Amino acid sequence: MQKSTQTVSLLSIVFFGFVGLSLPYPIFSPLFLQPDSPLVMALGLTPKWCAILLGLTLAAYPLAQFFGSPILGSLSDRYGRKKLLMLSLVGTGIGYLLSALAIAHNAVGLLIISRILTGFFEGNMGIAQACITDLKYDRYFGLGAVAAASSLGYLVGPLLGGFLCDNTLVSWFNFSTPFYIGSIMSIFLTLLVALWFTETRVVKNQHTALLAEFNIVGKLNQVLKRPQLRKPFLIIILLSLSIDCYYEFYPAFLVEQWDMSPKLIGLYSATLSLALAIGSLWLPQLLRKRTNPAAYHLHLMLIYSGALVLLLFAANALTLNLHFFIVGLSYSALNTILIVTLSDNADEHEQGTVMGLQWGTRMLGDAGLCILGSLLLWQGSTFPIILAIVLAGVTILFSVRQQKSDPLPLSIKE
Repeated sequence: MQKSTQTVSLLSIVFFGFVGLSLPYPIFSPLFLQPDSPLVMALGLTPKWCAILLGLTLAAYPLAQFFGSPILGSLSDRYGRKKLLMLSLVGTGIGYLLSALAIAHNAVGLLIISRILTGFFEGNMGIAQACITDLKYDRYFGLGAVAAASSLGYLVGPLLGGFLCDNTLVSWFNFSTPFYIGSIMSIFLTLLVALWFTETRVVKNQHTALLAEFNIVGKLNQVLKRPQLRKPFLIIILLSLSIDCYYEFYPAFLVEQWDMSPKLIGLYSATLSLALAIGSLWLPQLLRKRTNPAAYHLHLMLIYSGALVLLLFAANALTLNLHFFIVGLSYSALNTILIVTLSDNADEHEQGTVMGLQWGTRMLGDAGLCILGSLLLWQGSTFPIILAIVLAGVTILFSVRQQKSDPLPLSIKE
């Protein structure tokens, strides 16, 4: 198969995968927080307990990705990308189906279990990033294209999720409908991988025991011992804590402060996702024409932090859209620069492992933030957003300190 066809297949997998991933984003906050929600009425709990259950449900997915992403990424280094992509998609489809059934029957316990299952098997972003490096693309273009495809998926997913649970459009639409669609998408993607995707990794004889692939802590320790990997890795994780706190709880902010429906949340999420796609694919390439893009990482952090603050003072639709666009543009450009740096400094045979560890560690932090953020929701929906701003400030301070101790900018292989 020609390289271009292989790339189109891979980006299609990433796009549709993230459509399925982001379908629930505008759903969970209204499902657990709006008094007239079928789940809230069935549970009969106080708003504070509903907020705790929201946090646990949100945390289940990224916590499972902490285990799934590095394990699947490492196994893809060992057995090949295609087999692991297909396995992950089948597991994801089962998870979405269980989520739909759980919501239909107001079964919170099953919903949390289904999100654990989905999160574990949907930890395949590291595999997708490793596939791009296997194809020997320029990494700004290749990894930027993967990020752009995922961002466009985030654009379409919340829109679909918001509309598919709106029974004023179609009478049988409800909160479980997007999850049925997500399950169908996973089946479609499995067939796409089986028929169109060609293995990108040449599997060699392995000299390590299979159980070693499950030693996440040991592999993480090996990465952190290497200075050329440790610096971009830690900055990525700190930045991710901020953006993931924001991702998880800006819908709750919009519900409480603006009384938004899932459909309207989906529309604003589309602005964010469009900016994410532009920032990951176009902005690093533009900066690259002037100098090493890594030289701009502190500037982008400052812009991103300022844009987060804007959300607290937004007074109308214009300022809300401006906030979402600047956040998406600055974060995605910065994240692409850091991911390219990390990939450039990792060996070819460990791309799946390193990318999986990066994504999995990010998801572990996300899980903790979901629980902490749900507790902060007791005090009001502004507090998780304030936490995201504080974490952005911590990332800036850490990066400045690193620059002083190591005056060289984040190096990029050209």
